Amino acid sequence: NRGIEVLSSSVSPDAKRVAIELTDRLAGKMKMGSEDWYRLKLRAIQWLVEIGNRDESVTRAKYVLLLHRPASDEVRSEFQRYASGQ
Repeated sequence: NRGIEVLSSSVSPDAKRVAIELTDRLAGKMKMGSEDWYRLKLRAIQWLVEIGNRDESVTRAKYVLLLHRPASDEVRSEFQRYASGQ
């Protein structure tokens, strides 16, 4: 996790892409729909926005809302915000 934090805090888009990939792998080992799973998904989406890949961030947010809709209003609203492209 420390490596992901270091990569994600870099100004380099390539470093953030690696952080996204590692976060995706880590989320893949977790129970879908768990609090940690949602947290990782949101972090990856945020980093996609930071590197200018808004289309992918919107797609990912919509995917989560469609197939793994969060029960928490707060978490759901975060995904909805990204899904709307904001």
